[in-house]
Amino acid sequence: MNRSGSRRWHAAAASALLAAWCAFWFADTVADPDLWGHVRFGQDLLRTGSILQQDIYSYRSEGQPWVNHEWLAEAAFASAYDHLGARGLIVGKLAIALAIVAACDVHLRRKGLGAFPRAALLIAASIPFRMGLGTVRPQAFTYLGYLALLLILEGEGGRPTSWRGWLLPPLLAAWANLHGGVLAGVAAVTLWIGVRLVRVVRQQPTRAARLRAAWPLAALALACGVAPALNPWGFGLVRFLLRTATVPRPEITEWSPLVLTSLPGVIVLGLLATVLVSVAESRRRPLPESLLVLAVSAVLPMVSNRHYPLFALAMIVLGGGSIAKMWDRATSSLSPGRGGGGPVAAAGLAAALILAALVPGRLRCVRLDPYFFSFPARAVEYLRLGGADGNMAVPFDWGEYVLWQLGPKVKVSMDGRRETLYSDEAYRQSRDFERGTGAWDALLRTGPPTDIVLTPLGSPTMNLLARTDGWTALYRDRCCVVFVRKGYPGLDRLTKTPVPGLPDDGDGLCFPGPADQ
Repeated sequence: MNRSGSRRWHAAAASALLAAWCAFWFADTVADPDLWGHVRFGQDLLRTGSILQQDIYSYRSEGQPWVNHEWLAEAAFASAYDHLGARGLIVGKLAIALAIVAACDVHLRRKGLGAFPRAALLIAASIPFRMGLGTVRPQAFTYLGYLALLLILEGEGGRPTSWRGWLLPPLLAAWANLHGGVLAGVAAVTLWIGVRLVRVVRQQPTRAARLRAAWPLAALALACGVAPALNPWGFGLVRFLLRTATVPRPEITEWSPLVLTSLPGVIVLGLLATVLVSVAESRRRPLPESLLVLAVSAVLPMVSNRHYPLFALAMIVLGGGSIAKMWDRATSSLSPGRGGGGPVAAAGLAAALILAALVPGRLRCVRLDPYFFSFPARAVEYLRLGGADGNMAVPFDWGEYVLWQLGPKVKVSMDGRRETLYSDEAYRQSRDFERGTGAWDALLRTGPPTDIVLTPLGSPTMNLLARTDGWTALYRDRCCVVFVRKGYPGLDRLTKTPVPGLPDDGDGLCFPGPADQ
């Protein structure tokens, strides 16, 4: 095989390996606590044709306006589910993941990085990416939006601005209706335009020249600032997102800092070291504005591990050129023999075939996996079969599972919509009730009456309710306990209901389960 044919063979094998790995890695999908709500709320939107919805699933929302800032993503999820079932959700998420990886691969190829080094870098970067793409969530659109934004900024090069920059306002406008991560995009654009504006203006010799150089960037900044307000709530949504982005969320693990001693943490440190060394050694470093966006993106995972994908994308797009040059310098002295890389390409292709063969089995089901999240499948199905109705106090993570299975006949006290629907007081009372702290029973004593309580086995709430007059333990399994208020009208009916033969914690079931299992 001649050298040209060998290069094509290597490139094909590397591309096949990368595609097969990403399909295998991202096809496996676990149901997270918000998935039921995302699909159900999207179905309600498609059914009614109204973006502004009144809540019908909670008895503690107290007439609060619902700022469903992810409405467009939820409509997409609902459409995929309605047409293709759970497989549609997996395929849609997988399509986004593959589009991201393909765009990164093309970008690195244009920067001169070889086929197998590209595949190795992207495979390593994709491993922690699973934190965001192991489930079906609106965050996927933020990853796609951030990548598009970075490619636009990087494509501007050293010019003050060009037609590419004017792709940013429509991108930010669409993004604002998909996911609150648009704030990351606005922040990146603000930093980039700010530094470029200062740099470009300082290069001009006269005041008139400075004004001519500044106005295109100033106009672009204004358009990018207005674009996120193109949503049903206008600038009110922007203010809402700014407020909620600064609220501590210690109870949500993905908002905690990345653990650097974990596998994702070690990979992140390795990638960070790679891009730092490559930029430091590069004769032609990225522009100052690009370096600032890259630096801020690198800090984000240290604040919240959910931001790792933003760093990975910035590393690839803004640091990809430096990484490619470092690789060239490191391998310039190597001169492999004719055809010496053939075994590597063959091994890569063989691995790709094995991985590809495993993908179809991962497309069948969005798994309920107690290793990640337990759901009270048996208890909720028992209540459904018994015709339960009324108001049910539930933990934060179980609210949307319950409202899918039992709502709106049964209304929940709390769910994953959190500050988009519930008042601060309602949320505080729910957390106190769930933890058994402070005025833990304020949820039971104030507001609309609670008829049923669903709480994890061994929880503080279980122990406190067991000693509280007026409540009876109706059902118990290894996952949860169900209490009902004494005098609850449906009590006799529920006591005569047989317990279904389902896993108590949902282990092995598929979304939306268990009614259709």
